[in-house]
Amino acid sequence: MSRTVPSDVGRGTDGHVGGFGHLACGAAGLGITLLALSLGYAAVVAAAEAVPLLSTTFIVLGATIAWVALWLALDAALLYRRRSAG
Repeated sequence: MSRTVPSDVGRGTDGHVGGFGHLACGAAGLGITLLALSLGYAAVVAAAEAVPLLSTTFIVLGATIAWVALWLALDAALLYRRRSAG
């Protein structure tokens, strides 16, 4: 039993990206951020040594800021694509 997915999944009734689209951008941003952090962890730790007492806080704050910035960039790209396609 196969179901087809309509092409407007994640799109609201007014043509804008729905909640699923925003959620997908956040999940993709988190995945990319975690991948980049794991691949470049040595460089991140070396940079965090500039703040010795708060190095863990520095790493977590930097990763969080990178994730939110990437989420916003992906979301903006998705919105731009949806608006120019519609």
